[in-house]
Amino acid sequence: MSSKNQENARAGCGYMFDEVWPSFVHTVPALEKFKGGDEPNQTGWNIYEGTEKTAWEYYSDNLEMAKRFAGAMSCFTNGHGLSPLVLIKGYPWTSIGNGTGTIVDVGCSKGTVMAEIAKSAPGLKFIIQDLPDMIQGAKEEIPSDIAGRMEFMVHDFFKEQRVRADAYFFRYIFHNWSDRNSVRILRALVPALKPGARVIINDYILPEPGTSSYIRERAIRDMDMIMLSLYNSREREKDDWDMLFREADPRFRNVKTWVPEGAMLGVVEATWVP
Repeated sequence: MSSKNQENARAGCGYMFDEVWPSFVHTVPALEKFKGGDEPNQTGWNIYEGTEKTAWEYYSDNLEMAKRFAGAMSCFTNGHGLSPLVLIKGYPWTSIGNGTGTIVDVGCSKGTVMAEIAKSAPGLKFIIQDLPDMIQGAKEEIPSDIAGRMEFMVHDFFKEQRVRADAYFFRYIFHNWSDRNSVRILRALVPALKPGARVIINDYILPEPGTSSYIRERAIRDMDMIMLSLYNSREREKDDWDMLFREADPRFRNVKTWVPEGAMLGVVEATWVP
């Protein structure tokens, strides 16, 4: 294992032991205290950390935690069924802009997944967006042979999207946010969307009970609990994804969901049809 992978593995373990598991203990008290509120600062994690800030705001003031979180996400990206290689095979990337389009990766941290896709789709261009502390130093980690096709940009996905592109990609984003806040994220895209633009989401799709393998279903249900404890959010079934797009704007059409072979995460795709 490379030194970078070892560093990310340590970050992943530290994140789980120091933040995730202790938050479980405080989740029921948080539900009682905040009476079912859906704000991301009304969680078991908030009670454990003793802060009224969201995790993202807290990380902005605690750069070592922000660095650990980014490393943990890089580690988890290559977990069982989570490798970018599964996603590369599970989506027709070269169909975007006839193979020469631009993809905006929104809230992606270090751009790890887009870097892998860039290797398999040499005609595509990528714009990597996230908060300043999340993308700090990311450009220096991109291999030189694809660096010319990857641009990094500071952006808050609750703010109006400034980039007009062929597709907008979200991985591990919506499961961090309540339905109300997820709708806000989608609506922030609308000013930049051109006809035919796609929204591509790589996230969990809750299966009907008993329809998946025991290991896969348990992993997804576990993640559902983690999202509640840390962010006051949840994982979603197919109908939940349909509902989010409808509520955000009826011009999001042709919502499709599927789980690529061998993948833990599903793909949700919608097309902008004004």
